[in-house]
Amino acid sequence: YTYMTGTSMAAPHVTGTVALMLNKNPALTPAQVLDILKKTADFLPNLTSLQQGAGRVNAQKALMAVP
Repeated sequence: YTYMTGTSMAAPHVTGTVALMLNKNPALTPAQVLDILKKTADFLPNLTSLQQGAGRVNAQKALMAVP
């Protein structure tokens, strides 16, 4: 095991979450997907908004927010 960070590590997790969201509701628009991801992300208290963007993706919360 190793510890890695960055967009190349985040992309597979976000992509998987989006795939699950679209499986639940294929009619979601890209704007809706982005909105859900941002609103359900977990805030990381030790990082600035520039360091974390909207926060850490939370797949469970995102799926629960899919209409």
